[in-house]
Amino acid sequence: MDKNKIKNVIIVLFIIFILLIVFITILLIKKNTSENSNDFSENNTQNNEYIPDDIFERDQLYLDEEETKTSNFTNKSDKYTYFFVKQCMEAFYSSIENAYNLLDEEAINQLDINQSNFNSIYGLVSKPSFCIDEIMEEDLNFNRKLYYIQYRLETNENSNIKKKVLIKFDEEYLTFSIYPNEFLNKNQINNIKEGDFLKVNGSKNIEETEINRYNVDLVSTDPPAVISELLKRLQFDINFDLNHLYNALDENYKKIRFENNTELFLQYVNEYRDIVLNDKIISYQLYNTEEYTQYYGLASSQNHYIFNTYNIMDYSILLDNYTVDLPQTKEAYEKGSAKGKSEYCLNKIINAINDKNYNLIYDKLSLNQKSQYSSSEEFANYLRRAFYDKNDYEIEDYMILNKENAYQFLIKITDSTKKEASFRRYNIRIVLKENMDYIVNITQYKMK
Repeated sequence: MDKNKIKNVIIVLFIIFILLIVFITILLIKKNTSENSNDFSENNTQNNEYIPDDIFERDQLYLDEEETKTSNFTNKSDKYTYFFVKQCMEAFYSSIENAYNLLDEEAINQLDINQSNFNSIYGLVSKPSFCIDEIMEEDLNFNRKLYYIQYRLETNENSNIKKKVLIKFDEEYLTFSIYPNEFLNKNQINNIKEGDFLKVNGSKNIEETEINRYNVDLVSTDPPAVISELLKRLQFDINFDLNHLYNALDENYKKIRFENNTELFLQYVNEYRDIVLNDKIISYQLYNTEEYTQYYGLASSQNHYIFNTYNIMDYSILLDNYTVDLPQTKEAYEKGSAKGKSEYCLNKIINAINDKNYNLIYDKLSLNQKSQYSSSEEFANYLRRAFYDKNDYEIEDYMILNKENAYQFLIKITDSTKKEASFRRYNIRIVLKENMDYIVNITQYKMK
């Protein structure tokens, strides 16, 4: 045989041999992979709880921390989430018809709701006020979020009832639907905590209607919107939940202004309820501290409202700007002159008289003047007779008394309501002490 032919045959046989080796290797790899896969499947079945195939198809709602899920509930206290939730609930409570049309289909089916029996769910008050106290958020599948909200709702007796709802939000369509309080009661969902998980039917898009689309343009989280909302929350409390308002007061303020006495607090409410309910914020200042953000608002009534906020649902309240010395005021006070400090104390006294906060002044009276009255109430009666209901004042003269820390002011008092055209004059002596404290003496001016 020709040498070239022999050489070619050898090359062909060698190639065939290599191909056989490759083919056998591939078969072996496939076999091992299949065996490993079977082993994994068997181990997984043995070591993990059974998860039903229809987990994303069931309609029922349940609480279960063991099932596969996107994420559990977390607390949400940011301003954006708050105003989003409030917009959804305002749409729900805008009318009975709108509320019914916003119900989630799952809730309608479970509760067997129709338009004729829906009134008992909506409530007795048309367009009721409400106040949101807690928001929890859970990520569902299919670009959906679920919100659990606890809130207080106005009743027809100037009081409130605590309720809870679920809001399902479709991030793709920016639409939402609502599961009412009765739905949660039926499913025994009494309290959601961080880490809990609720499964609802989230497989369908929420189709847009005239009232169920979230309007991003209507949401503002800037300081004017926040302090206006804080005042609305205060107005809800003074109208429907005085216990909540009293508990929300700054502890130091409550002690000084009302002596931790609810009767004195109720006197304030009776005096100022209508004024507070009609107030609107006309200017504000913002102060940030390490612990909280302070919203300082001047209202249309000239009242001052101060909110030390940890978030928009968690804050303490001061109902004036003089009972408790604010941190920023202390800083300015320390930099001022003795005369400036005395004028600051004088202004506090007139504000306290205007607010009928007579105990604050009584506590600051000189021992000599305090000894002239048998009680703080007798002194309060003196001030009621001596001053107008609301007073404006101007400093006509002043003098330094012996020491640099003692000033006497001659002030002219007029009726700020303009009901009386007369005026009165008083000598008010201020003796400065440490830590913004002072002693005061008030006497009527007598012509020499």
